[in-house]
Amino acid sequence: MFHPVLTEAVVRFQAQAMGELFPASGPCRTKIMGKMTPEKLDQADRIQTEMNYLLTEEMTEYRDETEQMLFKLPLAGSAFKKVYYDPIEERPAAMFVPAEDFVASYGASDLMTCPRYTHIMKKTSNEILELQVAGFYKDVDLPDPEPDFSDIQEKYDELDGESAVIEDDDRHTILEMHVTMNMPEEFDEEWVNIPRENIFYFIGSISHEGRFKNAHLIQEFGTLCAKIDVRTGWSNPWVNPLDGSVMRDLMQRSFMNPDLRNDTHKRWGTKTCRVFKSMSYGHLGITNSPKLAKFAGPEVICKENISDLFEAGLKYREDKELILRQMRYTKEHHTYVNRINGLLKLL
Repeated sequence: MFHPVLTEAVVRFQAQAMGELFPASGPCRTKIMGKMTPEKLDQADRIQTEMNYLLTEEMTEYRDETEQMLFKLPLAGSAFKKVYYDPIEERPAAMFVPAEDFVASYGASDLMTCPRYTHIMKKTSNEILELQVAGFYKDVDLPDPEPDFSDIQEKYDELDGESAVIEDDDRHTILEMHVTMNMPEEFDEEWVNIPRENIFYFIGSISHEGRFKNAHLIQEFGTLCAKIDVRTGWSNPWVNPLDGSVMRDLMQRSFMNPDLRNDTHKRWGTKTCRVFKSMSYGHLGITNSPKLAKFAGPEVICKENISDLFEAGLKYREDKELILRQMRYTKEHHTYVNRINGLLKLL
């Protein structure tokens, strides 16, 4: 004997919840904390408008996934919404995660303090290949997929009026784990003790003409190196892209790592990553751009004349105390977390 009372209650709950969570004006509302000011009101309005546009126009799956979640919620008792960056669509994405596909550590009261939680996902070989090409997943060989069907899914299919054909299920089961681990420091102060080689490794593009030309700067610095028997090595990332660990190793072993800027960059005050990478890798931060040096840190060595810059680099390249101070300043002011916090303040 079957009775539609449960299905009717679920549909009624879903309809009422969608009306509350997804009104015509949009699902996002902002709340101002503390004293209201015109600036805060303007900021709140900008954020609300942008978020509603993102959720209703850009994230086209958001409403459908929310409807699915609200249908399964009264049946399962729990349901989850996962918001993440989709490397294929190149935008934020939202997906409904059923309770049976989400596993958390026993006894965890919330996700912030949960030491491990796992999302059980189903993806086809083509979906995984796309993510491998995008660099999201590591490029490894996949085994043949095996059908996986649970009693819970069978009951859901019964309520939805669907029937599964297990033999045609060509999806892989992937466990995406979010784990609290003790990771190595992003900045290792022992890097200042790495021996330097008698090679000036320049990793970057070289332009011989136009307003961004820098070949004459690299050549002049390389000539000064040659006078003290230091060779110059060049790797063009557009022709020979290097793995991040390889690039870091070369920069750490380089005789010096100057950030040499052309006149256009110096005039604009272009903020490039080279000087920040050099200091974070335990090397001396030096540049010929005064505006870049002022932004990068108070102890970054700056000389606009390449010969003077070279001499200053020779003088301080073994000053480990200075290099450590530069590294610590970079860690406190110039990481991706610092940049994100800065962007959030502008919203």
